[in-house]
Amino acid sequence: MGTELTGRDSLPGRPPGSTNAQPPSPADITIWWLDLDIDDNKATRWFSGLTDGEQARANRFVRREHQRRFVACRYQLRQILGQLSGTPGSELRFRFGSYGKPEIQGDPGLHFSVAHSEGIGVIATCTVVPVGVDLEVSASHEELACRVLTQNELAIFRQHLGDKAELFLQYWTGKEAFLKLWGVGLSLEPSTIEIDWTDPPICRPLGTQPPWVKSAWLGRIAGSAETICTIACSVPPLCTIKRVHSSSEE
Repeated sequence: MGTELTGRDSLPGRPPGSTNAQPPSPADITIWWLDLDIDDNKATRWFSGLTDGEQARANRFVRREHQRRFVACRYQLRQILGQLSGTPGSELRFRFGSYGKPEIQGDPGLHFSVAHSEGIGVIATCTVVPVGVDLEVSASHEELACRVLTQNELAIFRQHLGDKAELFLQYWTGKEAFLKLWGVGLSLEPSTIEIDWTDPPICRPLGTQPPWVKSAWLGRIAGSAETICTIACSVPPLCTIKRVHSSSEE
């Protein structure tokens, strides 16, 4: 297992006249990068380490490639959380909130969030406060901008002279991470939350929202050149990056 350490990494951009209050003390968050492209032999071994429900989910995938990636993500999630909690990964049991946010039964203080895109996965863990993470492999989704962005964000997006596809994915992963942080999923429209790119970047709910959905700090996690990854946390995130090389995991 290889390890790379990095400090806090902020998203670019700043709307004119934007200000944020002095942030509270940061929280230590560990980011685990996962390789999900494993061979059939490893997928077969790891499959046996999943619960009956997880195995049933894996078997519902039509394409073998997608099944292998699901198995790789769930198995490595169990191994990492088991290492942190002191419980064998195969014995961990999860419970889920109303909108699907998971937590470990018997250890709610170990917060985590999971995301994956194509053959890359990421897990964020924290023992202080909840965290949300989202990941996208670079692609063009600009046609969704009018549905996802607020009017202020859309104005910034349209005036942006750089890579619009990358900027959109920064918005998208920031909003997804925010929604996962508070456990509301897409029950809350992305266009009803707004990102302020001031350092530190903050995502705020607009209008009337559930009382537990509050502003959150964002941080961009440096990955490969083809990925955009963002975390959301109720305090500024201070991240340690760990890379899990599945080729060396049994």
